[in-house]
Amino acid sequence: MRDFLGSQFDRTYADLSRNLNPEAAEALAIELKQYQQPGCWEWNALWDAQINHTWETYAVAVPLGHPQQALSIANLPQPESEQLAAWIAAQTAIANPRDSLPTTAESSLYQTFNVGSWWGSYQARLGQLIQAVKNTRNWQVPTAPGERSSISGLYSALHPRLLYRDRFRNGCGVANSSLKLFWQIMALVYPGLFNGSERLNAIELTKRMAWKYGGVAAALGITEAEAPDLLEAPDIDRTVYTAPNAAPDLRDFDNLIRFPNLSSIAAARFAHDHPDQVKAFWHTLSLSFKQGALKPHYRKFCQLTRRPFQIGKVDCAIAGATQRPLQRRHVLWQMAGRRSTA
Repeated sequence: MRDFLGSQFDRTYADLSRNLNPEAAEALAIELKQYQQPGCWEWNALWDAQINHTWETYAVAVPLGHPQQALSIANLPQPESEQLAAWIAAQTAIANPRDSLPTTAESSLYQTFNVGSWWGSYQARLGQLIQAVKNTRNWQVPTAPGERSSISGLYSALHPRLLYRDRFRNGCGVANSSLKLFWQIMALVYPGLFNGSERLNAIELTKRMAWKYGGVAAALGITEAEAPDLLEAPDIDRTVYTAPNAAPDLRDFDNLIRFPNLSSIAAARFAHDHPDQVKAFWHTLSLSFKQGALKPHYRKFCQLTRRPFQIGKVDCAIAGATQRPLQRRHVLWQMAGRRSTA
């Protein structure tokens, strides 16, 4: 944000102060200049408190069979059955099954026993142990002064000057106007990632930014490529856009999602069976956005509608479909769900 304001201060100030009176505009300029100063960012203690009280790593383990016994043993008859009985008792001591194992039917049928007969009991024992660790944790939820997250209602919404240490732990207080301004600037610095009205806590901010700025997408081999101007290439299937005229990048971060949403699932069968109609309907509808009053919204229309289904068969079908213009009555049939007579 400091780098952004350093290069875009005048433009940002002009956009945010457009409807302000002189006194409020002066206060805005002062606060914007404060964000450029390293001393303004005093939220490390608040950030650490929220993060450190959210994730806790712990583990339990159960051996697969008694460590001092073999994994299998023959079903020995008398008088060697004492060795078999000792082996079964050792497995039972580890697995702690609800019912006696092996069962009577297994004892009469199997010639060899192995620890697989206690597999379900080992799993249950593992669950009991992990629950015991959970019940003995010393879990402490951090104090949440000030306005809380607008997404979950949990923990304080982040702000650089929300002090969270020493005698200020219960809240130094941040004006609502300052909190609102901070998240408006976040929307300008990271276009497409924040909408300017939501206010996130540290956990939510980490999740939101992890894909692109935390390196998660790159680690998973997901790359983000710039696409040509949609006004010149309306048939692009992938939706990562760059605003023209050297404006800040307008990127669709949903491009990094690799799981079908509810809309994709609901329309998957029709799109798979009729990919030509899907592409033709989109093309015809897009023409309406390229003309008249809807033209300023064309770029947003493309951004929201030309996304992959994230269902392999459907995306392949649409990619291989040939696009044909639709007649007006055909469009009405698609929208109203009635059979066309054209």
